[in-house]
Amino acid sequence: METHLLERFNLHLHDPSDAQARLRALTSAKALLANPNSSDSTRRAVVDGLTRLLCSGNADFTFLRYIIKLIGDVAALDGVFAPSIIEVLRPLLVGEEKLVADALSALASVDGFLLEEGLVLSLASSPHVSVRSMLVKLLVSSLDWDKRSIVVMKPHFMIRVLLGLAEDLYPLIRAKAVDSLALVCRINESVVGFQTVKCFNDCATSFLHNDEELIRLSAIRLISACGQFLANNKGDTRYCELTDAIFAQLCVMARDMSMKVRVEAFSALGKLQGVSEHMLLQSLSKKILGTQNIENTFVEHTLRNSKFPFSSSAGAFVHGIEDEFHEVRMVACKSLGTLCILSIQFSAAALDLVMDMLNDHEIAVQLQTLETLYQMAANDRLIIQEKHMHMFLGLLNDVNAIIRFATRKLLLLVEFPKFEIFKAAINSILTNLERHPEEEEDVFFILFCIGISNAKLALKLAKEFVSLVQPFSAGELILDTPWAAGHLVLIVSSTFSSKQKISDIPTVLFSYAVPLVGRISRSLGGFVSQYFLSDYLCHLSGVHFSFGIPMFEETKLTAMKLEETLANSLKCGDKLCNSLLLLHDENLKSKCKEDKFDSCQVSASSELFLQRKGVIDDRSTQSVKFILGKVQETWHLIHSHCGLVALRILRACKDELDFINLDINGSGADFVEFGLEYVQVIMLFAEIWQQIYAKNFRVTAMAALDIVIEKLDVSLRRLKYCFLGLSIEEECHLLELILLSHVLRLHKFQIYSHDILMKMDSTISRLQILCKEGSNISAFIKEVKMYSTEEGTNECSREFPVDKLLQLFYLRLIPFCGKFRHIKADLTAIGNSSENPLHYVSGLPVGITFEISLYNTSQTERVWLKLAIDGSFQYIFLDLCKFRECHEVRKGTLTIPYYTAPRAASFVLKACICIEFPVGDFLHLKRKVGGPKHDSIRISQEVDLYFVGIRSC
Repeated sequence: METHLLERFNLHLHDPSDAQARLRALTSAKALLANPNSSDSTRRAVVDGLTRLLCSGNADFTFLRYIIKLIGDVAALDGVFAPSIIEVLRPLLVGEEKLVADALSALASVDGFLLEEGLVLSLASSPHVSVRSMLVKLLVSSLDWDKRSIVVMKPHFMIRVLLGLAEDLYPLIRAKAVDSLALVCRINESVVGFQTVKCFNDCATSFLHNDEELIRLSAIRLISACGQFLANNKGDTRYCELTDAIFAQLCVMARDMSMKVRVEAFSALGKLQGVSEHMLLQSLSKKILGTQNIENTFVEHTLRNSKFPFSSSAGAFVHGIEDEFHEVRMVACKSLGTLCILSIQFSAAALDLVMDMLNDHEIAVQLQTLETLYQMAANDRLIIQEKHMHMFLGLLNDVNAIIRFATRKLLLLVEFPKFEIFKAAINSILTNLERHPEEEEDVFFILFCIGISNAKLALKLAKEFVSLVQPFSAGELILDTPWAAGHLVLIVSSTFSSKQKISDIPTVLFSYAVPLVGRISRSLGGFVSQYFLSDYLCHLSGVHFSFGIPMFEETKLTAMKLEETLANSLKCGDKLCNSLLLLHDENLKSKCKEDKFDSCQVSASSELFLQRKGVIDDRSTQSVKFILGKVQETWHLIHSHCGLVALRILRACKDELDFINLDINGSGADFVEFGLEYVQVIMLFAEIWQQIYAKNFRVTAMAALDIVIEKLDVSLRRLKYCFLGLSIEEECHLLELILLSHVLRLHKFQIYSHDILMKMDSTISRLQILCKEGSNISAFIKEVKMYSTEEGTNECSREFPVDKLLQLFYLRLIPFCGKFRHIKADLTAIGNSSENPLHYVSGLPVGITFEISLYNTSQTERVWLKLAIDGSFQYIFLDLCKFRECHEVRKGTLTIPYYTAPRAASFVLKACICIEFPVGDFLHLKRKVGGPKHDSIRISQEVDLYFVGIRSC
């Protein structure tokens, strides 16, 4: 076959009169070169034939382009042909033909090809746009420090080439060249000096008023890179002069007619450092402040003689926050917050403008404003005056929950200069609690932290509070209201401050707060033990009664240490992370005696606005581990046939995990998702246990038991295959649960099943590989192995001791590391809903457009789109190479034809994303054609697709 194809190739290749024959020759060449079993002599003959035809030029232009592309791919894949192909293609680079761009593109991926200075100059002066565009692309790749760079030239020579290409007639090439200069300025500081940066800035300045929006955007990025270079090399007066000039240039571009240019300009303003205070203040005022206060005469001279004088920056940020586009307002607000760090006077002047943005009609702008205020407060640049409080506190009762949360988060860092302002803030928080009781945990957390940092003001409020509740002491005292509970939380927290004299607080308030200890401890994420807090409040109230833990002097030291830790967590500066004391219930005594405390480093992303003051991620992790510990403790209830009680506890644990899952995402969300699936598995075990040991269990209950066991298998497989990075201990734990599910399947047979025996042997073999020393193998696993081995050698089946093995199993606490990634998918049908169904003609295919996002999937995964209706399935294989990938997320939009539309007036189709099991899992091999060869797991939610026949419209 190979010889036949080679003969056909040679026959068609040398037929100059027939263009179709040459295309057939090219097809034969592709087949021979792509076949890995082709001999080296055949591949060499094909390459030689193509290169001879290319050198002769006896072919049309299109055919020669195909040849260049083909032999370039061959040279890139097989280095044996690289030298000869380089020798053939390199002369094409210095010609004036149209094949230069194709030759350059082909040689760019060939090992051994290098671009020297002379060749670069020749290509840079090429009359073909595609050649110059390709050259810029290669120069950029060399600047990015690619694994392999084909450009060999000195940095200064490359800069001169890029400056020349920046004057190109073609706008796209100019923009790429200017962006390349910005890249040089950022990553190659060793070869960039003041004169070079000034040259870059002059080049960018000449493009600021260009008619092309693309070029103006690139010019702003280059100016921004110059400003960042100057900020990283402070100390020279000339740098200060140029920084102020750059600031003025960007302020001018902030009033450009294009929205994208304004956004880029304000973004660049926020990245500048070292700008003079007078320039910053001028950007906040439309009125010219004058230059008489500028101390640096060099700066004054530069600004007065520049194309962009001092007055160019007048009112730039005023225009930004009043812009018609919310994207511009957002980036202007963000840059304001960044620049406020540079100057106290500037931050005080900018506060009025920022506060006005709290009334913006766009939620995104309000959130950015709150984030800016938070950044100012974290850097000691926020002093809220009384005139600002009404609009600020009004956001605590906003209709949007995210706005309310962000406002409460900001209150953690706000300093209250007067008692009246403090009281107004507390009243607004309590009003928030009354209107939204579901936010109690977060409100209590905020009140607790505010009480510690404002202990003296909390004392004044405590005296007012006790005067309001004392008149009711003769009758019924109602303290179970949001207003009273909030005051008590604030008062209790103030006792943990070193500035507070506990004796000044009426002791009766501590007794009022005792019933709230559970809610307070819950709001603090369990970092303060409920028992410790109960004992502490009883001691302060004078009640000589302990909830299981004596009140020693060491416990007083515990309170002091807790106060210090919580106070430090509130003074974490611009980092949203610090340490918080973690007191466990079971070891509180030993920690009090030793006066040693464990602190947990808590990391939180500033991009997540749904977080609590620097401890949310670690608090969530600790909470999940605590909940799963409670799940493990329910096993003795399941084992004792108290399934209903265990199920109630497990449902409560699942609800807690669902609540935690609302506040986090990223790796923390993967950890919670694992916990939710794990709790679901234990709940299914409890249901099975309850059924098989029920007094009225009969054969009629077998069907229900099979359904539950099937659900259990699905959940276990999801835990095993949909979470990457499981540790050995975690995988062993899951395999033991899988082995238990196999044993439960034998309950309805009471004898061996060959299929189940194979699955058990496979699971035990995997456990033995993971536990090399056998130290982690439980008695349950050893017994199952013994019985399965004995049965494998017996010819006749006998009764299987299911009950005995079930009595041996005991659920151990899973050793979570929480460093795994969750394989999941999001599926959305575009343009389809119950109110907007798709129209179809019965008997004809109908196209469905999906938007698909795949998380943590590799190209080796076999992912399928499953369409189902009334037991009929259609599988579509998803080629992951066609999805665009960014940060382990693959996204794509696909239009899928559905072929089996029923003959009905309307119907509903269900769609989901599935992932196929690993090929090595032969026990789940399927024989169906046109779909997964093995069993698959659903990794997305099911989506309902609505269809209506055209006749019924």
